[in-house]
Amino acid sequence: MLLNGKAAEEYIARAVLPAMGIGGRPFTATTPEAGTRSTIHLIRAEGMPPLLMRAFEHRAQAVRNAEALRHLEQLGLPAPRLVFHDAWPAQITVETWVEGTRHAALSDPAVARETTLDIASLLARFHAVTRNVWGRPSVSVRARVFSFGSSTQVVARRMVKELSASGWLEAEGTASTLARFASWAERIGEIRSFSLVHNDANRHNFVVAPTGEVTPVDLHRLAYEPFCEELVNALYHFCRKDSVLADRFLERYFQSAGEAAFRQFDATRGFFEPLNYLKKMHRRARTLVGRAGDNDDNDDNDDKMNRWRQLVLSMKAAG
Repeated sequence: MLLNGKAAEEYIARAVLPAMGIGGRPFTATTPEAGTRSTIHLIRAEGMPPLLMRAFEHRAQAVRNAEALRHLEQLGLPAPRLVFHDAWPAQITVETWVEGTRHAALSDPAVARETTLDIASLLARFHAVTRNVWGRPSVSVRARVFSFGSSTQVVARRMVKELSASGWLEAEGTASTLARFASWAERIGEIRSFSLVHNDANRHNFVVAPTGEVTPVDLHRLAYEPFCEELVNALYHFCRKDSVLADRFLERYFQSAGEAAFRQFDATRGFFEPLNYLKKMHRRARTLVGRAGDNDDNDDNDDKMNRWRQLVLSMKAAG
């Protein structure tokens, strides 16, 4: 249930503040930014630190957000802290507000580069938390019917076929891409340890405090998966074709993560990097539907899709 304006203020006064033991206290509620899956309200109540209320469209989104924040608090990892959760009927979470600047909004390039390295260390700290079951924190081994390897192969095949059907991959490229992804099945199937991942590590989802500390936000996709894909995705978003910065990012990351993590990354990067670009293609293809007219012309009209497609098509088979 997405809330805006007066409805949000009424809900805060009626449900949120009383649940915190401060019912009737004066407050303001403003909208600091636009959310893609929720409406967002910054609550400033008299005598209280600021809070962030998220009103989600679907109950499952609110549940996942609350679950993620509770899990990170239990682990003592940097993140906002959950202070209120109403899964039904309102689909609301309220968390502590993180003061600072999103990495994407940093104006000083030197500060942005140094903060990027701090994010590498932070990701290594998250990824050091592992377990032998993949998926959301609440998923148990009994709930897992398919292995990570088989599930990922199914998802990759589906995306390739859908991109082919919509004209983004030609028949020859489709067949070779399917074969190359399949060639990695045994190696990816050998992965038995899964790391805690943010699952949306981009420059908008890390807040830099005035004192320099970095805190991840927008954590509703938190899960346990192989760390390698998150690492290549972070290189894409934070290093932005800067090869020197990318080398420093990996150096900082593996200083914390260690030699064993480096060996796993080196052995599987050839799969997870094109998989990451394949996912980007698939998401963008869905947003471009209806924009470019005839699908036969799509591949000539989008520079990002062209670059990502070349990266997917240049994927090497497992050696």
